[in-house]
Parts: sequence; structure tokens; C-alpha cells
Amino acid sequence: MTHSVSLVGVGVLGKAISLRLLQRHFSLRVFNRTHRKANEVAAEGAQAIPELHQLFTQEKQIVLICLKDAEAIRDVFQSEEVIQKLTRYRPVLLNISTIGPEESRWMEAFFHQHGAHYVECPVSGGPEGARQGKLAAWVGPCADDVASAVNDVITSLSDRYVLMASNHSAQTMKVINNYCEAVHLLVAAEALLLAEAHDIAPEVLASALTLGRGRSTYMEVMLDRYLNPREVVSVPLSIRLKDLDLAQTLFQRSTIQSEFFDTARQCYQNTADLSAEPQDQTACFSYLSRTLPAGRD
Repeated sequence: MTHSVSLVGVGVLGKAISLRLLQRHFSLRVFNRTHRKANEVAAEGAQAIPELHQLFTQEKQIVLICLKDAEAIRDVFQSEEVIQKLTRYRPVLLNISTIGPEESRWMEAFFHQHGAHYVECPVSGGPEGARQGKLAAWVGPCADDVASAVNDVITSLSDRYVLMASNHSAQTMKVINNYCEAVHLLVAAEALLLAEAHDIAPEVLASALTLGRGRSTYMEVMLDRYLNPREVVSVPLSIRLKDLDLAQTLFQRSTIQSEFFDTARQCYQNTADLSAEPQDQTACFSYLSRTLPAGRD
């Protein structure tokens, strides 16, 4: 089993992944552009590395990438010092970030050009799933000589994963998944408001709403926030908007004319416009609760 792994990016999801890896007894080295966040993970047992190029110290080491988007990945990996280390040590880069399929093609070409192995592994399940090792993952092709080491890391984080035919198809499926999540969340919010309007008590909704086949994971996410209001940000609203922009590109590159996309995108954007402060994706409930009652008799 692989006992050593590195992680680039310890935001909300990255921190949860780092805690899971430490729980599974991996030796973990982390880099984050905001050093404070890396130091917080170091306090839990990881080693914080101040500069990214210092992360690479041995051949074919496993390096997870958990950054906001493709631009963030390019920003940290395109320095001359980092490129020299990629060429020297030929690390295995496992990208668990969500990026578009065309961006995935660019990443694959860039990293292969500089000698690194690049494997897409976007995940779904949020920080809660990461902490429990129950993330879902779509995994791109992996060279035979590093497949075992990559599998050790993936199975520590994920209990459900699918091997995809290409890196870009792994990201395509993740973007499609996130589009489904965005729509499901809005439908769940509307369903709660509909139940409220017909005087169904919260204590009844706790078990009744998810009883039938209309339930979904994101119905449970919204129901939990409804029953247990809190300000903590689990999945930032800004990430949901970014994911919808990636989905829009998929629609534009196909002949599919969505009946739902524009409405969903506008709803999340209107929610974001309500406040300049960071908001959780479930804040869409507050937006809908302000706008839907005006349409009822």
C-alpha cells in the first residue's frame, strides 16, 4: 500500500480529504497558497510545505490536486521551478478538482509534456463524504506501473468509482453530475416551500419528504439545512455557479437545448446577488422563499 501522499489545495474539501488521509495513516504533505490553511492541517499531523516546488522530492510520488478551477491549477503549476521538478521527478498527479473537459485535455497535454503522469479523478460527496471515505469518483486512465498506488489513494477516499475511457470523459461526467445536483437542490427547496404552504409541519417533513421514490441526495442536503439552520458554508454558492458555467459549455458544444438550465442559473445568480458574503449553495431556499409566495393566490 502507498503510505505517502501529497495534497495541493486545502480549502473546505481539501481539508476534509486531508483529515481522511491522516485517519487512514498516510504520511501527508500539503501545500496551499494561503499558508494559514496549510498550517491548520499541519496541526492535525500533516507537513506543511511553504513553496509548491518543494513538494516534489521523489520519483512518481502521488500528488492530489484540489483547487477551485483550471485557472488556479495553471497559476500554481506553470512556474519554472515547478516545471523543472515535474520533469525531474515525474510525479503522478491525481486531479480531484472539477474542470471542464476541454480544460482537462489542456492539462493532460501540459503535464505529459513535462513528464508527469496526469489522472483525472473528480469527486462528488462534499466534505462530509470525504471525511467518511464515501466520495464518488470518475477516474481517468492510469499507467500500469502506477495503477496500484493510485488505487490505494482512491479507495481510501471513495467507496464508489467508475473507470472512464479518457480523462476528459471523467470530467464530462462530473460536470453532468453537478448540473443534476444544482437542479435537484432547487426542486427540493421548492418542494419544502410547497409543503410549508400546505401546513405540513417540519417534524413530519423530517421523515415524510424523503420517504418515496422522489427523494434524492440533494433533497436530503436541503432538508437538513431546513431543519437545522446554520451559517457554515459546506459547498460555496460560487462553486455551484462555476459548475453551472461548465455545464453551459457542454450544452453549447452539443445539439441539446436545455429546458431547465437558464432558470436554474438565474436562480443561483439571484441568490448570490442577495449578499456579498460567502453563502452556502442552500441559500437558494432563502431566495425562493422571498419570490415564490408572490405568485400564489
